[in-house]
Amino acid sequence: MGRPRHTREETLALAVATAVRTEQGCLIATHWRPQASGYIRVKVGGELVLLHRLLFDDIPPGMTVDHECHNSDRTCAGGPECVHRRCIEPTHLFVRDQRGNWQRGRMGFPGTVRTHCPNGHPYEGANLRPGKIKRCLACHRARQAGRDPALEPA
Repeated sequence: MGRPRHTREETLALAVATAVRTEQGCLIATHWRPQASGYIRVKVGGELVLLHRLLFDDIPPGMTVDHECHNSDRTCAGGPECVHRRCIEPTHLFVRDQRGNWQRGRMGFPGTVRTHCPNGHPYEGANLRPGKIKRCLACHRARQAGRDPALEPA
């Protein structure tokens, strides 16, 4: 017979009941394990959906949900480890088109050549962390030391 399928309302109630509030005001879903992308997918009525999108009744095609809490957290490096991808605080989430989401973010438009990190450090030479994605070594070291990367000299 299989497991009973949860409704949208039941899934949201479970998410909120098991979520943890951070100092920044994020409501982090903890009941489900995030995927490799860092986002949480849940099954609602037999369909897999991203948990943070359930907070909105109808999201028009081509629109995305922007995590404003990520845009304002200068210490978050982003990527799959980003805790904001699990945030379900309604006041932190906004429906925007993809272009608007990228404009409000710190990383710039996809496909553009970035010469500096969001904190102004140059993406060059010894300041690049190894890997396929440009990562700022100065910001990484500051985060590891518990300092604000935005205050590190460029």
